[in-house]
Order: sequence, then C-alpha cells, then structure tokens
Amino acid sequence: MTRIYIYIGLISLSSFIVHAQAQQTLSGRVVVVEGKPLAYATALLLTASDSTMVKGAITDEAGHYVFEDIGAGTYSVAVSMVGYQTTQTGSFTLRQGFSSELPDIVLKEGITLDEVSVTGTKLMYELKQDRIVMNIDAFPSMSGNSGLELLQKIPGIIVDRQNNSIGMNAKGEVLVMINNKIQRISAEVLMVQLQGMRAENIKQIEIIHQPPAKYDASGAAGIIHIVLKKNDQHGTNGSVALTGGYGQQEKAGLGLNLNSRKGKLNWYGDYNYNRGRANEYYVNHFREYEYDGNRYYYQNFVTLNNYSENQHAANLGLDVDFDGRTMIGFVVGSSISELVWGSGADSRSFEYVNDELVGQGDYLFGTKTDMSSLSTNVNVLQKIGSDSHLNFNLDYAKIRYGNSGDLQDKDDPDHAIEYERSTPMQFWIAGLDYENKLGDAWTMETGIKSMFNNTMNNTAFHSQNDEYWANSDLFDKEEKIKEQILAAYLSFKGKLSEKIDVELGLRYEDYSYRLEREEQKDFNKTFKKPFPVVRLNYKIDSLNTVQLGFNRSTTRPSFFHLTSFLLLFDPSLIVYANPQLQPTFTNTLKVSWQRKSIILSLSYLSRTNQIYFYNTVDKENHLQTSLPVNLDRENIVEGNLSFPLFPFRWWEMNLNFNAYYHRVKDESSRPAIFEKNIFTYAAQFNFTFLLKNQWSIGMDGMYKTPFLVGDQRWYDYPYLNLGVRKKFPSGNSLNFTIQSIPRNAATREWEYDQPELGVRTFGDHDLAETQVRVTYTALFGNQKLSGKRLRKTGSDEVKSRM
Repeated sequence: MTRIYIYIGLISLSSFIVHAQAQQTLSGRVVVVEGKPLAYATALLLTASDSTMVKGAITDEAGHYVFEDIGAGTYSVAVSMVGYQTTQTGSFTLRQGFSSELPDIVLKEGITLDEVSVTGTKLMYELKQDRIVMNIDAFPSMSGNSGLELLQKIPGIIVDRQNNSIGMNAKGEVLVMINNKIQRISAEVLMVQLQGMRAENIKQIEIIHQPPAKYDASGAAGIIHIVLKKNDQHGTNGSVALTGGYGQQEKAGLGLNLNSRKGKLNWYGDYNYNRGRANEYYVNHFREYEYDGNRYYYQNFVTLNNYSENQHAANLGLDVDFDGRTMIGFVVGSSISELVWGSGADSRSFEYVNDELVGQGDYLFGTKTDMSSLSTNVNVLQKIGSDSHLNFNLDYAKIRYGNSGDLQDKDDPDHAIEYERSTPMQFWIAGLDYENKLGDAWTMETGIKSMFNNTMNNTAFHSQNDEYWANSDLFDKEEKIKEQILAAYLSFKGKLSEKIDVELGLRYEDYSYRLEREEQKDFNKTFKKPFPVVRLNYKIDSLNTVQLGFNRSTTRPSFFHLTSFLLLFDPSLIVYANPQLQPTFTNTLKVSWQRKSIILSLSYLSRTNQIYFYNTVDKENHLQTSLPVNLDRENIVEGNLSFPLFPFRWWEMNLNFNAYYHRVKDESSRPAIFEKNIFTYAAQFNFTFLLKNQWSIGMDGMYKTPFLVGDQRWYDYPYLNLGVRKKFPSGNSLNFTIQSIPRNAATREWEYDQPELGVRTFGDHDLAETQVRVTYTALFGNQKLSGKRLRKTGSDEVKSRM
C-alpha cells in the first residue's frame, strides 16, 4: 500500500514539474468584416474536448488579446461582443515549449438583442478551492428524484434510512447545508426536508471535506451543501414539480416554490410533500454463540407489511432591505411526518441448541415514528463601510419526536409487549459574526456562538405475561437532558502570492452535557477543545491545482442515538438508544490534485470515540441487543479519483473510483479487545447521451466491496438507474426515470464476529423495489427574479443534533 502512494506521489510530482516549467503564450487579434480592429471584445480560451473555459481576456484598442501561462493541449477560442455574432475557431493544438499567434478572428454584425442567453454543457463534477461541486442538471437520470435520493448517488455518500444518518464513506456522519444555512435540525426533520425536495429545484451539490472555522466543529466527514436554483430581477416567480410513480405501490411528490421581490421587500415560501407505500420489505437477524458448553443458533425473519411514509415540510420567509446597508430577515419553518415500518407485520423466530430446534415463535410486529417541528429565525445584517459587515442571528426551535410499537404472540394473544417513547425538545440559539476585508488580498472573519437545549424523554413500556420484560431495567421512564455550547472563532483567508491562496482558522468550543434520570446517578460531561483549520491552495498553471488541508472536528451524538429510538423485533431482539454517548473527535489531513476536470485526492483520518451500533448477546438471558456506543480508535487512509470522458460529442460520462484502508480497535465497551481492518474499493459512473430536440438519456450506477461500520462488516448491493428528460422552450421539463435496475439498491448484508467471545451476529435487509417515476416541472412568473437572500445564519451552525 505504501509503495502505491509513493508511485502516485512521484507521478503527480513529475507532472507538476513539467507543467510548471513549460508554459506557452497564445495571442491573436479580433477584427470586423472591414478589417478594422475591435476593442473590448471578450475572448475565451476553451478546451476542445469539453469546452471548459481555461482563460479569459479583453481585447485592447488594437483588437489584440493574449493568454499567458498555458499548458500544452488542444483548444479553441470563442469571441463575443454586443451587437456582433459570437464566433468560435476550430480546434488547434498548442505544443509544449512553443507559443503561437492565431489568424485574425472576424466578427460579423448581428441583431442587437434586449436579452442574451448563453448556455453550455456543464461539467458533472468540478473542484473548487475547498469543495467538490456536482452539477445536477448534467445528470438526466437524476430528474424526478428527491434530494435524499440525489445524496444516495453522490460518490462516497452513504444514506442510512434505517438509522437516520448521512455519512461519507467510512468517515462518519456529515452536516447538511442548504443555501449556506446549516440544517441543525433532527435527523427525522432533515430526512423529511430532503425527501420533499425535488431535483428540478437543485442547482448543485457541494462536498466540503474540511469546513472553514466559522462553521460548527461538528461533522467529522465535512459538509454537504445543497445549492437551490435562483435568478435575479424584480417580480414574482415560482415553480411546481409533480411526481407520480409506482414500485410495489404508489409513489407521489409535490414541490412548490414561490418568490416575490418588490422594492425593499422580498418574500418567499416553499412546500414539499412526499408519499410512498410498499407491500413488503424484509429485515432478517441471526446470531450464534456458545454458553454453558452448548451451541446456540437463533433466526429472526421480519416481513414489514404495509410500509408507508408521509411527509410535509414548509417554510415562509421575509427579507427587508432598508437602505442597502441594513437588512432584516424572518423565517418560519414547520414539518410533519409519519413513518410506518410495519403494520401487522410478521416476525418469525427459531431457536436451535446443538443443531436441534428447541423453540419457535410467530408474532405480529408493528412500529412507527411521528415527528413534528416548528422553528423560527430572526437575522440582522448590518454593513459597516464598504468592506465589512455584522451578521446577528437568533433562533428558536421546538421539536417533538414520537416512537411507538408493539409485539404480539399469534399463538397467545394475551402475551404482548407495547412500548411508546415521546421526546419533546426546545432550543435557543444565538450568534454574532463579523467579516472585514484587510486590503485587496485578505479577509478576516470572527464570531461568537451559543446554544441551549432542554430535552425530555418519556418511555412507557407494558408487558403481559412476561416477567423479564415487565421488570426490565433497560429503559428509564423519564430522562432530562440539558446541553450547552459556547464557541468563538477567528480565521484569515487571502493570497500569499498570485498562485497561492491560504486559509488559517481556529475555533474554540466549550460543550457541556447533563443527563438526569429517575433512580439513577446523573451523568455529566464537559469538553473544552480547540479546532484548527489550515488550508493551502497552489495554482500551478491554468490547468493544474494542488490543495493541502488539515483540520480537527467533532461529532456530537445525535438525539436519535441518545434518547429517541426503541425497536423490538421479537422478545429476544431489541434495538435502543444510549444516553451516555460521548462526542467523536477527528484529525484529518488531505491533499488533492486537479488537472482540468480530473480530481485525485488522498486523505488520512485519525479518530477517537466514533459512534456506531454495537450488536452483542446477553447469553444468560439469551437476548440480542443493539445500541450505539463509542469506539476507542479508528484510522482511515483513503484515495479518490474522479474524471470525465467524452467518447463522442453526444456521449458524456464521469467515472469515480474510491479505495480506502480502514482499521478499528476497541476494548472499552466489551470484555475482550476487538481489532479489525479491511480494504474497500468502489466504482461509480454517470453516463449522459445527448439527443436531438432537447432530449437526453442518463444512466448512473455503483459497485462497492464490503466495508466496515464500527465493528461490523457491511456489504451493499450494486445499483443501476435510468432516466430520460425532455426540455421545452418555455423552460418546463418532463422526466421519466426507472430506479433500481435490478431491484437491489437498498439491499444490505452485515456481520459482527468475535471468536474471543464466542459470539457472531449477522443479518440482511431488503428495502429495495424497482420504481418507475414521471415528473413534470412547470415554471411561472419572471424567471430572472433573484431568489431569497442566501444569508449565512450563524445560529444554525450550532443548533443541536437530533
């Protein structure tokens, strides 16, 4: 493995040296038909393969333009000027060590338009200074998808609906940001919001691996930034996206966006609805262990009948611009969701001792979750001079999470278990940010943050004719959580030279957590930690860029893991929360190289206290439990390569390859030391076929070898999706998609094996279904109207996790 990294480094270094030492100059002249020079025309140097802009220049009084520091390659030049027809040269090759002067480019007079629209083919992926950008419009197969489904198709992103988490390969959970606003809301609320968001309203998704110091230190894997589409004039506009589909049962979606700007006022709103039903999903668990000289083997098969999900999410906002220097904004948001994993579902269990069947059970199984939320934000942006401003935020959020279920013996209706959890939460968050430009090359940012949370968790557990469960001490009837975060940060961004950009930041957080429980000792934890960020961006030439970054981050336990989850598959198999979890801390070192649209990155992560679900067996009571715990140590070495290919003008593709070595060690939460390592490889592709009359076809798919999650070895089945899109001159679009071809996109196998304890648990779940969807998106109003103000609300960056 080490040799591979050395070879890659030497190849990359030699490429850098060649390009740094051999740069060319390209020049030319722009004239009109009469041969006179044309001043102030715009000249663009484009790559011949994909029309990516490499350099731009403006012609001087003599019509001359010059492109300097250009690498060898095949290019074309496009020239435009108001009142003239845009002209583009044919492709030509610029050889290494030779500068060149092109023949005169002649522009013909054209019709002067009141409005000029320039369109081009977007790259699927782009590498910017601190993030990788995925352009959604470049993927026809993603039309008709929800925002949550889009995240599932991003290279390296893992969406786990069963555990309500969004992670990045083996790096852990990420933060999600929408239009520069961190979504510090419950995982259930976020899932509703993303599920109700339509791909047609999303411009791009950005993967920020090492966030700046101004953002909350939580989120070891980074930030996923969803950028919604916007425009830029006064008036009213909006869009409606309707989706209908069928898998096992019907699927439906509605997305409505409205925006109105007039004078000093800008109001906006959105509403998203998502509905889905399915006949059957499958969840299977198995365990084998040794106890008192006997071998035990246990099977549990659950068929989730009548699965259903219904989600509503809405936001309403107003921005008031008083004098161009003072802006005040108000936002109110609400969401409601109901998720029924099974209603009258079937749970069958079989128990073997020394290979002989000694017992079996047949149960009716049901579980559902309900969630409702209400949040408000007040934002004040005050400009101070021309180069600085203050940004103040005050937030309040009230969220209620409900979880209930039952298990009834079919052969003995009086033998039943019922449980219900109710978790109301309240948050107050405040933040003040200050930004100031220090000359032309540097910017300073500083700020303070605070968050206060009060959470109550109530559990009701009823069991008939079952002495163990009736008297179980696994669950507290009442829990109170008080949480406080105080933080301050300071960062500087600027240029060390024409080619070197740098960012230096430091964030300090004081985090305290207090748990109060009935008839048990209180649990208190306090963490006072610095979180540095260092990032260097070196632009070797117009085609090559190198990035180097280091940061320290934390992941605080979600409330899903702390209090709000309970699931009973049969009387001997239970999944529940752990209110004594500690935060995770991660150090990350990453280096990236970009040549045109080719992106290569290597990273190393060292982590303590990683949170994961630990499956084990209480041998005395023959009970399998699964609960979140902290893992002592985790190390990851990862490499990623992404690049586009253009076999023909009508065929565009992007390939992504990922490989990483993952090692874990733990002895704090188990009686015997656990150590495991694994190499994981993944390949993902996106194809786009451009047809006539604005028709296009897209395909995307992924294959991944087994990988580690905590102490478990997981395997996700490959997937393949197909999409067809038609764009109309009005801007409306019609999309047809087939998801999960073949039907295995949500099928997973997992295993935990520790011979030292004589315990092995494993299982699989099948939540997959081939779906056919049709989406029609209609635009109305003034489509050049600017969207809502994309303010960066500091308080949202420190809202508590759910």
